[in-house]
Amino acid sequence: MIDALGGEVKLEGYLSSEARANVGNGSPYLNQWIQRFELNAEVNYEDIGIFDTLSFVTVIRPEFDAAYYYGDDIGGGRGRNGTTPSYMGNKWGFDNNPVGFGGFDAIVGGPFGTFNTGGVGKLILNGLENPSFANNFETILNRTASGAKYSVAAGNGSMLSQFSPLTPMELNCRRCYDLDDDPLDVAMNNTGSSGRLYPFRELYVDATAGDWWFRVGKQQIVWGKTDFFRLQDLVNPVDFGQHFFFDSFEDIRIPQWIASAQWKFGNVGPTTDNAIQLVWNFDEFQHVGLGNPSAGWAHPFSKDIATFAAFNEYFSVEPCLGLNLAVADAAAAGVALNHNIVCGSRGPNDPRKPTGFGQPAGLSGGDNRPEWDIENTEAGLRWEFRLGELHIATSYYYGWNDTPIFRFDSVLVPEANLAGGAAALLGTADCTIAGLSAAFALPGGGGGACTNVAGIPAEAFGIPIRVADPNQALQALAANGTGQILDNLTGNMVNVQDAAREAIAKKDATILYRTAIMNGGGVSMNYKQSHTPGLSFDYFEPWSGIVFRVESSWTFDELVNNTRKANWVDTSEVMRWSIGMDRPTFIPWLNKDRTFFLSMQIFDTWYMDHEGDKHTGYFQDEHNFITTFFWIGNYMRDKVKPVGFVVWEEASNSYVFGQNVEWFIDNHWSIKGGLHMIWEGDENYRHDLGPYTSFATPGANGLRDPYNNSVFGVGREGIGALRNNDEVFFQLKYQF
Repeated sequence: MIDALGGEVKLEGYLSSEARANVGNGSPYLNQWIQRFELNAEVNYEDIGIFDTLSFVTVIRPEFDAAYYYGDDIGGGRGRNGTTPSYMGNKWGFDNNPVGFGGFDAIVGGPFGTFNTGGVGKLILNGLENPSFANNFETILNRTASGAKYSVAAGNGSMLSQFSPLTPMELNCRRCYDLDDDPLDVAMNNTGSSGRLYPFRELYVDATAGDWWFRVGKQQIVWGKTDFFRLQDLVNPVDFGQHFFFDSFEDIRIPQWIASAQWKFGNVGPTTDNAIQLVWNFDEFQHVGLGNPSAGWAHPFSKDIATFAAFNEYFSVEPCLGLNLAVADAAAAGVALNHNIVCGSRGPNDPRKPTGFGQPAGLSGGDNRPEWDIENTEAGLRWEFRLGELHIATSYYYGWNDTPIFRFDSVLVPEANLAGGAAALLGTADCTIAGLSAAFALPGGGGGACTNVAGIPAEAFGIPIRVADPNQALQALAANGTGQILDNLTGNMVNVQDAAREAIAKKDATILYRTAIMNGGGVSMNYKQSHTPGLSFDYFEPWSGIVFRVESSWTFDELVNNTRKANWVDTSEVMRWSIGMDRPTFIPWLNKDRTFFLSMQIFDTWYMDHEGDKHTGYFQDEHNFITTFFWIGNYMRDKVKPVGFVVWEEASNSYVFGQNVEWFIDNHWSIKGGLHMIWEGDENYRHDLGPYTSFATPGANGLRDPYNNSVFGVGREGIGALRNNDEVFFQLKYQF
């Protein structure tokens, strides 16, 4: 504390070094080694103009993950070489990711065969990348229904495993966060989720005038009374990609540019300590942080999103061929080589790749997060007061749901299944997808018949398809669908038109999609503005010594994914509530001198308009109950502090256990060590694939698995999705 700048300057902060070793994925390795410096600086003034006090405050927090950036085989090294799979994955290749590696050649049992486009492995085959390029990816979500690792060679079931980047890569995804961060930025936590104005974490002005308190700038607004989870605490999104929920919300909230005003107006009738707070979040919209997919604690959905973006980058670009393959395959087809199909024939910036299908796929729609506009800003208010022994807080917030949902903007419908001119109703024809030889089919000019580049009719090589809106495609197939197709759930052959009509009648698109009639589609990430009122109170019961806490919120028309809808989009009223109990308690056999602080909470997320079953519809259950138990102890005159917790999620039957002990050596130095363990439930990870059922490799019985670990299987697993990221950690900290 010093006198400077015409006022009082206060400086405090810390320097820490924390090593986190992953012990849950086979051989232990150093997952993260984070060096962090945080400086909290204030300049305080009194009696400035109309203000009683005026303060300028900033929090600066640069950091660096040495294990990420410099690590070798034993540490992942994802920032620079990516030689070791991270916590979700295995070494990437055709055997455990047949479609991602070999494209539709996987259907005929090999990575390279009749169909010479599709599959990232084609980049290696055509000499555009070295074999070491495969080290940039890992195979994720590669479990069968029995829980075993999927393998083409072993023939152990139909599986759509996915590939995800191990190193930061520039993926073709419009306005997507975190997917193309530089390795140094990821190591410094300067990502799309947390990097705005880096390393300034907070920067605001505080002022008081009588009963008014104002704060404007980059800040955190803290509402609510629960630990670990948020109900009313909606103003700032949270970056779960840093360290899941193991760090305090103060450290993982994403500060926003916000104007806040609070008025304390004392006693009104039977109420006391009345205060109303108004907030206006005028920052550009920021969704929940999931982390760069290559980072040590990236949330599994981040890897899922990276997979969709990789499909867009490596599967949807117009295809081409390496010169050697083009010459050989053109000769085999008995046609003259058309150099237009050779990679690089359009010059050094030729965007085509031999991995392409030539159609929108994956996350081709990008991230449709709202642009900054006055109408897209967020606002809310909170009124808190006391009524006798009750401390009550009511809130209202109008803002964007900060968790994105996937929407199918288009699906790819085979023309062969459209009769009576129905194809013409769905738009211009394109040829590709599968059945392509070296002299493969490309879109014909002027929307006419698809022809191969060498003049051979497309029907000889390709599968003509139509790009269509999902609901229009469903209606067209119901009116003019033709042909028989395999129902992959029942194993029976069904009429295409009958399946489409049944899907419409029962309002369940999965009836049609599980036949694998669609050849995938294009997806985007979307958001919606919603109204969320909330109510909470706490009460101290003197006889038992327990503080009771209740918190609740109700979100109107929250955007949710529902795989029974043709485009996967739905809305639901969502109620979230919790009950908590806190008590200081003597446990003499553990400590006869000091109490332990004990806390228990029960949460529920209730989807009021829930639809579906275990494998279709909402990937969340109607109710998701979570129970937490938390404890803090003190020893050696509060110099040694053990802290622990247990979390159980009922829907996924997953558990989390954490325990650490911190020793405060003196007023400046401390050391802390502990562990976090995560257990997943049994077979809780299979959910509907929708239009991507066609990408699942047929199993030994010839059927594709329409319910799979991919896409929403991650959501079904809940907190158990990070099951392989158990860790032990050690921290050294200096505070000043």
